[in-house]
Amino acid sequence: MEKNIDKIMSLDNENIKKAIKVRDNSKYRLENNLCFLEGKNLILDTDKKHISKVFIKENTEFDINGYESIYIVNEKVYQKLKSTDNSQGVIAIAETKKYLKIDEVFNFNFILFLDSVRDPGNMGTIIRSAEASGVDCILLTNDCVDITSPKVIRSSMGSYFRMNFCEIKDINLILNKFIENGFTIYSTELESKTIYYNEKFSKKSVFIFGNEANGIREDIKSIVRKKIYIPMSGNIESLNVAIATSVICFENKRQRSLSE
Repeated sequence: MEKNIDKIMSLDNENIKKAIKVRDNSKYRLENNLCFLEGKNLILDTDKKHISKVFIKENTEFDINGYESIYIVNEKVYQKLKSTDNSQGVIAIAETKKYLKIDEVFNFNFILFLDSVRDPGNMGTIIRSAEASGVDCILLTNDCVDITSPKVIRSSMGSYFRMNFCEIKDINLILNKFIENGFTIYSTELESKTIYYNEKFSKKSVFIFGNEANGIREDIKSIVRKKIYIPMSGNIESLNVAIATSVICFENKRQRSLSE
């Protein structure tokens, strides 16, 4: 792949202005199908085919092999471009993932359904745990946090690019279609009498997790067929949604491995 290497020493450079818009403007990211990657580890954990531009601070060691467009920037420009203290001297612009069509999702077996999850750190952690536990696809209600935000992608550490996503609008319709297609729908409920590891999960499963403050909305609860709970000690009433998701997803992974 031919490399284009340019030096940028001005904050007025168009590539810098556009990169900052990708970093800060959700609408601009959506319209241009772009996202902002910050840090060597994240960029190295992302397939190079997704990356369109790389910005490297002067005197920073980074293997540019395989990247198409490379920009060397001075300290002043890099300070304007970065968004974290531990930025490691490398920033990239990448193409975002395309959402799957809902009909494609029914071909999978292990589905994660996120209802109004708003915290970027939680979302990134869930995406990373989802990949590690073998989730096939993550469904997102349209009021979830923007999964192309820099913090979500940074928290997912590259898993964002390897996960399938589908955004849904008519929640009840989709959940009923899952039932029609032989899926079992699960959620965690403190009032449930079934401990999660005592439930034999269906081969075709949808696991629903809700908003950090309010949990799953009431109209979804009425559709859920199986309600399970995670036993806890002490005075803890509930787990962080990213932790609860990881616990359930890895139990499903364990059960699946026993049946293989």
